[in-house]
This record gives sequence, C-alpha cells and structure tokens, in this order.
Amino acid sequence: MRRKKNIVLLALGGSESQAKSRQYESAARALGLEVAPYPDGRTLAVLPCTDSLATEAAWLAHSYGVAGPDPLAVSIAVHKPLAYRFLESRGFGSLFWYVPLQRPDLDADFDRPVIVKPERGTGSYGPHPWGYRAFASVAAFRRYLQRERLMERFLANQLAPLPNTGRYLLMEYIGSSAVHSITAVVGARKVELAYSTAMTTKPGTPIVDWMLFGFRHPRMRRMLAMIEALAEAGLRRSVVYLQCVDKGGELFPIDVNLRPGSMWNEVTRAFDIPFFPRALAFMLDQAPRMRIELPAPYVGVRLLVSRPVPGHRKASFGAPCVPLVSDLFYDPKQPSDRGRAWPMFAIACGSRQEFERRAALVARSTRIAPVR
Repeated sequence: MRRKKNIVLLALGGSESQAKSRQYESAARALGLEVAPYPDGRTLAVLPCTDSLATEAAWLAHSYGVAGPDPLAVSIAVHKPLAYRFLESRGFGSLFWYVPLQRPDLDADFDRPVIVKPERGTGSYGPHPWGYRAFASVAAFRRYLQRERLMERFLANQLAPLPNTGRYLLMEYIGSSAVHSITAVVGARKVELAYSTAMTTKPGTPIVDWMLFGFRHPRMRRMLAMIEALAEAGLRRSVVYLQCVDKGGELFPIDVNLRPGSMWNEVTRAFDIPFFPRALAFMLDQAPRMRIELPAPYVGVRLLVSRPVPGHRKASFGAPCVPLVSDLFYDPKQPSDRGRAWPMFAIACGSRQEFERRAALVARSTRIAPVR
C-alpha cells in the first residue's frame, strides 16, 4: 500500500514541548499526513516543538533534502547576540546590551536597570543563580556577584559556557509593563501574521503574569518587518514568535522564538482555534493564506504564579473563566519544566479593562488543594 506523506517532529520530554507535538500531530492528521520518526522520501517538513531543537530540525531537513529554513538563518535567530546584530544590520534599533567576558568588562558605565539573559534558550528558567534576574545597574550586578561569591563561577561560565545556555549577556531592562509580541507563520514565499499580544511579567523576571491576545501595538508593523527580514535571510517555513519592549513609543527586540507560544498553545486548545492545521498547511505551501480569528476581540490569559510546590495539586476557579491549567504538577528534579506548575485561565472579553476586572475576581476566588 502506498504510504502517505509525512512530517517529522522534534520534541523534548517537557510538558510544553509535548503539548505542541500533540497539536502538530493532530494538525498533520487533519491534512492527511502521517508523523514519522525520521525523514524519508515522503517527508514534507521537519518541525521543532522547542527552540533548543530548532537548529537540529533545520539541519536534519537540509540533510535529507526537505524544504525548510536555512540552518544558518535558524542559528542566527536562536542566538540572541547574533539575532540582535542581524536586526541592527537591517536598520532596526536595539537596547543597550553586551556580553562580558572578563572581570574588567563588568566595570561598564551603565547606570540603568539591566537583565542577565543566556545567549541561547527561551523561557524563564536558567541553570545559574544570576540567570533571568534584573539589577539596578551593571555595577549592582557586579556587587551581587561579589557579595554572593559568584564572580569566579560567572567568569568561568563566560570562558567555557554550557552548550544549552551559552554565555550570559547584560541587556537594558525596561520593566514589566511594556512587552509586546507577535507570532507570524513564514511560508515558502510570504509571511502571515497569526496573532499579537500585550503582556506583563513578574517584576524583575521574564515570567509572564498575564497576556492579552488581540492587542495591537501602534508600531506592530515594525515587528512584522523584523520577521520579514529574518525570512529574507532564509528563515522560511517556520513559526516565529517575536517579543519586543516599548521604550518611548518605539519597539526593540528582546527575544526570537521558533515555535508557538505556550499560552497560545493552551488558548487554541481551549477555544478550538484551528491555528496548527492552518499554520502547517501554509508552511507546506498547501494554502495561499492563513487567517486566524479569536472568539472575541480579546482573549486574556492569567497565570497565578507562586513558589512551585512539588507534587500533584488541583486548582478550582470560583468565578467564570475558561480553565487552561487546573491539574498542577511540579517535579523539583526538573526545575525547567514548569508549564503545569501554576493555575492558568482565560477570559474572552471586549477590552483590557474588562479582562483585568474579571481576572482579579477569578484570582481571588481560586483555591488549590493537594491531590491524595
């Protein structure tokens, strides 16, 4: 019997990576495709379900002659300093940032807040105590390393970095209330906007507090132009999730992700939004356009963040909402996998004010109990 065409998915064992893999598997079936464990002559795409496997996916596709993004373009996108340099070379502005390599580099005269970020990887967890932390200035970060006796460890990592994080860079930290993002799907020839958001993060961290899908920044076209520049460099047949911060009304890139956002993944499942089959069809050049509609003008998502508690717990929401994560699991042996550590819910609404008001009611009424 003649076998079907297929796609290959690269995923890790974490809950978020596996959730995206299941969405892609369902989308493949809807398009009459199989999911294969490795590429062959019938493979149409090799797709990453996590950023850490994006370069591997691109190289695997390239090695088997499967249409996909240029591995060099992917390598630039998933490496923050390279991505910033590339976008700067295309005329886009950037915040102050640099990669300290030696002790004198920490004497830089920059007295505004900075955040310490790994060159590689995305999310909110880092294996080092200084990762994803904000400081009042470069000098404050230097004093922190000295006070905590971490200076030698930090400089040792900068000399011989871990492969999954790379070196750490210091970047100007704008704050938690000015983060905006768009997700676009890049096909064989053009770029389609999927959705846009505004979000806030927990102060001093990149952990998302809430995200409002449907919000469009006045300079959103600038963000789309950044993704188009990456597409022109070879980043084809990819999902690109770009985060920017607003400084004085201008948008500056802070992170490029090559997979759908985790909150978006939950929203598409809860509201039955056909993002994955339509995105896959567009990437495979089986559909000329890609249109995604929300169930209301906005969909707000709130994450109730607290200290992760090991074990299995259950959240009960006492006010009207759409539960996204209510079965809570956290394993301290896998601290990077916190996708189901906290309750999360969604509200379809007509304005940001409505979302904030209703989300506050849900947050106050939520109860969490251990599962025995």
